[in-house]
Amino acid sequence: AGVASAFGAGGVDDWAVELVSDDGGAEVADRVRTLRATCYCNIAQCLLRMPSPDAAKVARRACDLALELQPESAKALYRRALAWEVSGAPEDLQAAARDLARAGELEPADRAVAAALSRVRSALRARG
Repeated sequence: AGVASAFGAGGVDDWAVELVSDDGGAEVADRVRTLRATCYCNIAQCLLRMPSPDAAKVARRACDLALELQPESAKALYRRALAWEVSGAPEDLQAAARDLARAGELEPADRAVAAALSRVRSALRARG
């Protein structure tokens, strides 16, 4: 079965997240957007704890969905970067570095972001 089948064809089965209605005006819509983005970030965090490349791919998709709702989410960028880092492929490490650099701009005091960016840059240098 595996992670991908549990979450649809490489995506996130978000039927429960979509149950939250944004009916009720702009303020409610903003709160619902924030709640949904938080749910997607939490889904990604859970998936990142699974030692599986498939889980990392689904975690990236969950972060993509969070970023569609909140493009300036440092947490979603950070978690997506961690998911990119799993493969170790140079192009994925470059994507991770871009996400981490942006997360660092948004949250300059976040030590976890700075440490991850340092780690990813070191991995890129090691791969030449």
